[in-house]
Amino acid sequence: METINLFSINELSDEAQEKALDNIRYIYEFAWSEESIDSIKAFCKQFDVELETWSCDAWNYDYTTSVKNSHFRGLKLKHLDREAMPTGYCLDNTLQYTFCDVFKTTGNALHAFNSAMDAGFRDFMNDLNYQLTDEYLRDYALCNDYKFFDNGRIY
Repeated sequence: METINLFSINELSDEAQEKALDNIRYIYEFAWSEESIDSIKAFCKQFDVELETWSCDAWNYDYTTSVKNSHFRGLKLKHLDREAMPTGYCLDNTLQYTFCDVFKTTGNALHAFNSAMDAGFRDFMNDLNYQLTDEYLRDYALCNDYKFFDNGRIY
């Protein structure tokens, strides 16, 4: 009978922890991506705007929409709910707050919409970037009870 010694990430040597983090990065799938894009699409839908194309990773984002000034014809700040949470996901706040705050400051709904979209995608991108950090992946390994061999290879 062979005995296999397994360790949590915090029990590994510094060198083995680095290897373990690299191994996790290799298999890790980003969390909350679907919720982020659903939130952005719901924001667009409020104004009958279509999100035509988009891409987002941990370093860049790009998108196109069907937005025109006509999407905001007759829109008044008093008709907007700054606290609206169409999907219930936290990115709703970034989009709504940015739109309402910029619209209130500038009176330009198209500019407010574009500012909100940039803020939303920037938060999406920053979240993906954070999910690649050692801090996040170490917590991820601990929370999910990952076990490792003494060299950092995932069990």
